[in-house]
Amino acid sequence: MDIVLNSFSRWIIFLAVILLGISAGASLAEEVLLVPFWESMSPTDFYKWYEEHESKLVAFYSPLQIWSAVIVLMGFVLLIVRRESNSWMMLVATICSLAVLGTFFIYFKNANTAFLAGVMDAEQFKTAMKTWSHWQWIRIALQMGAFCATIYALSSNPK
Repeated sequence: MDIVLNSFSRWIIFLAVILLGISAGASLAEEVLLVPFWESMSPTDFYKWYEEHESKLVAFYSPLQIWSAVIVLMGFVLLIVRRESNSWMMLVATICSLAVLGTFFIYFKNANTAFLAGVMDAEQFKTAMKTWSHWQWIRIALQMGAFCATIYALSSNPK
């Protein structure tokens, strides 16, 4: 049974590495590609674009970030059950992944709702975009922290 649990935990952590890498890369792409595009738009054009594409962004990013956190948490629990010494790195990854989800509730939920409402003038919109970008960099740093911690947890248990 220990062989099965060991194999399963390694595959779960491997899946976590993949999901976290995709999630961090997608968030980075959003920051370096979409944010400059959004900033180049007038508030009116942005609101129209955002209303049209918001559901696609949510449908892409939400499951990716949620499943990343769930799989990382599963990997952490499996390492705890197996009493592995590298479980602390999965704890770091879990905290970072949950913090990524937390940024949605702390900042992004209200910011995205404000974008959908489309009521900011040009100056407020410019400030909102800069704030959104700063929070996105925080999210990217947390995702990269989770990604690196998960790689370390996987590579430090070569069984």
